[in-house]
Amino acid sequence: MRLIRADNPQLEEFMDSKIPAYAILSHVWRPGEISFQDMQHLSPEERNSLLSELNEEETTSGTNYTQKLQEALYQGYSKIKYSCKRALTDGIQYVWVDTCCIDKTSSAELSEAINSMMRWYERSEVCYAYLTDVPPMAHLDSKRSQFSKSVWFTCGWTLQDLIAPKNLVFLAQDWSTLFSRGEVSELLVDRAGL
Repeated sequence: MRLIRADNPQLEEFMDSKIPAYAILSHVWRPGEISFQDMQHLSPEERNSLLSELNEEETTSGTNYTQKLQEALYQGYSKIKYSCKRALTDGIQYVWVDTCCIDKTSSAELSEAINSMMRWYERSEVCYAYLTDVPPMAHLDSKRSQFSKSVWFTCGWTLQDLIAPKNLVFLAQDWSTLFSRGEVSELLVDRAGL
């Protein structure tokens, strides 16, 4: 199993019996997600250096490369950055994010990951369900709240994400805590159609 070291976002590989405590990120994929290959080939230092070089180029040429690159990098890397930051706050040193912890160019690895997914969620210390379309301080006053309308609930994999982890925490678009699974259990049962 591959995990991201939260204090220095780099991938580390662990054999089954040596897997440390980890958090897991449940999220909806968006354009610009960071892949295994991206994590292998572009270190945080290289990203910062590239942005600095583009800033200099932009200043001399007048072309706005930086904004385009920052927008593309921000989308994917921000999920990794903030899930790592949240894990460290919770005392967890490792994070699993599907987009970059699985080499999707390897059909054997992808197949093994799909078959292991439920077990990985069960073994996690906590699952962070990141709801990009829910603002902070969402209200649960009605089933029509932005929480219950989140696109996260429409994804086929979220049932295992709801039931397998020991702890499930829903996070708003700014990464603040919305609710734990226990706080919204009735709404979840209704929303998931259970």
